[in-house]
Amino acid sequence: MVPYIHARRSGSLAIVALLGGCATAGGLAARRAAVEPTTAPAAAGHAPRRAAARAELPSCEPARGAHAARAPAAAHGDPDARRAAQRGLEFVSREAVAWQTQHNCYGCHVQAVTFEALTVGREHRYDVSETEYREVLRGLTDISGGHRHAGGLSVGGSGMPATSRAFGGAAFARYDRTEDGALRDDLLAVATQLVAHQNPDGSVRNDDTRFPVVQGPLQATTQALQTWHQAYSRSADERWLGPVREAETWLQSQARQLTDQPDAGTVDINYAVMGLLEAGAQPSEASLVALASRLRERQSADGGWSFRPTGEANAFATGQSLHALRSLGASDDDPAVARGTRWLVTHQAEDGGWSHGGSGKAEAMWAVFGLVSVDVMSLTLEGVRDGEHAGGSPTVRARAVDNSGASVRQVELLLDDNPIGRACGAALSQPVALGDLPAGVHTLDVVATNDRGQRSSRRIELYTGQYYLATPGTRWSEGRTVFSLRNVAPRELAGTVRVRVRTPEGREVWRHDEPAAQGPVRVSWDGRPTDGAAAPAGRYVATLSYVDRGGRALQEIELPFVHDTVEAQQANYAQVQGQLDAEGAGGAANAQVELVDGAGRVVQRTQSTESGAYRFSNIDRGQYRVRVSRPGFRPMEAPVAAAPAATSSADMRLMH
Repeated sequence: MVPYIHARRSGSLAIVALLGGCATAGGLAARRAAVEPTTAPAAAGHAPRRAAARAELPSCEPARGAHAARAPAAAHGDPDARRAAQRGLEFVSREAVAWQTQHNCYGCHVQAVTFEALTVGREHRYDVSETEYREVLRGLTDISGGHRHAGGLSVGGSGMPATSRAFGGAAFARYDRTEDGALRDDLLAVATQLVAHQNPDGSVRNDDTRFPVVQGPLQATTQALQTWHQAYSRSADERWLGPVREAETWLQSQARQLTDQPDAGTVDINYAVMGLLEAGAQPSEASLVALASRLRERQSADGGWSFRPTGEANAFATGQSLHALRSLGASDDDPAVARGTRWLVTHQAEDGGWSHGGSGKAEAMWAVFGLVSVDVMSLTLEGVRDGEHAGGSPTVRARAVDNSGASVRQVELLLDDNPIGRACGAALSQPVALGDLPAGVHTLDVVATNDRGQRSSRRIELYTGQYYLATPGTRWSEGRTVFSLRNVAPRELAGTVRVRVRTPEGREVWRHDEPAAQGPVRVSWDGRPTDGAAAPAGRYVATLSYVDRGGRALQEIELPFVHDTVEAQQANYAQVQGQLDAEGAGGAANAQVELVDGAGRVVQRTQSTESGAYRFSNIDRGQYRVRVSRPGFRPMEAPVAAAPAATSSADMRLMH
């Protein structure tokens, strides 16, 4: 990141670099990154049977030749917020390109945070210049200090690599999550580099401390979590789960301190919220409920936020706080969100920026983040909460309000990408039979369409049945096998997380009980059985159980693993991976995936990530079939050949 001074000149910003090392404009030949959309290969194999017939839903399309009635221009929406966000996007995009043209180098937040904001803007259908978007991306990848340039992400080609990678990794993760997989290699490479910057306590260090642009280890840890989270989602590689759990353990301790400190900084609270969400924490968990309460208490009477409990509100803290609250699930009509949005709109300058002091660019970037989340339509969802354990048949109520002056044509409800309800107009009320679902994690989407054909959506996750242990994984670390997972059991369900290790023949060699506490769980095995004798390297099976106070195992997960070095695992065994896409919905999350050998035996089972990726590790040489099932979709199979020291792929498109 390059320090800078802002000077107001004719309604724009003149930015003067204080740190040398950037090449002059035109001094480097740059390669433009390819960001063309990618598509998954056609499904291999066959579908043994069809899914059950889908429910008939009403059509809300106007008759041919007819015109849908148009509501008064944004009578109930917030067109001012959309206009302010558009002006802010144009401001930060224009200024980032101007800075990059002048200095011809990567400047941390100059490109990274701008690229994130522009990516969200594209997702929410703002008018983002394709030329400027690609130019900012070029600054992240190809010019001096860019990831693909000699030396990788850094300021001027060598400075502040830790901070540069934290900012850049978060930007690559944002693109990968909302656009496509064109930057996957960049994302995974930076994710690997960030592991080297993780401290023993789980925090991630940085090498720049200029507040408020850079805010110490809380910011770096949150950005690294954003990177590792998406690296796992895109690759299904368990190696990312260890750093995530270690980082969350540290963040949870910081969250407790921030909740107890009356003078805790607003930026610290925001980064703790964003980091815990990236680690997999749900808004209903105690740590996030407490942080959200502190954040709401900090809002000033005029609707803005300041850096400290007392002080003048500013666009940086206000935009960042709005982003944090929306990430927690607050809707646009939430009183705190509405007041904060109004503060940003009324304090915006004529040129689209806000303050033009020393951190004015960073302030504008966070202000834009606070506004750009206002989609074409604002959606509210009642009857269920994100991340809760749910059952029965709750009535879900969804409502859409258009912010662009159009009319809402229809509102739909989808369960695990299966349409289950549709209402013509702006509101829907639909019973959802959650009690009939298999135990596990499920997605519920509300999707609204206006009379211009534009769509806005909102997704929440729900847990059903006895599902308490999430994202289990193993990794080798300093002579130990480390088991990691996330305990998502309700706080009132006291119990124990039990880890049992046995040989492939079924003989138990080790057992460990860990008190169950909501959040990250990490247990390591040094390879010594309970009797103390060293166990040989090789294959084992771990059984992870959630055991209640009465000694009953409420959930059990079998996790095959190899107790040996990473190098030995890679040399002696194969990996099988793939991408699952759902018809009309992109990545197929939470699909059940099995690896079946030639004799029809299930060798391993797993579940696809939120991006639709799956992976099987430590596979013997041979011919296999990958078998996929997902409620509402036809089962699919695909052949795959596995060989040691190689990774084979089987991608599929799931059809209704």
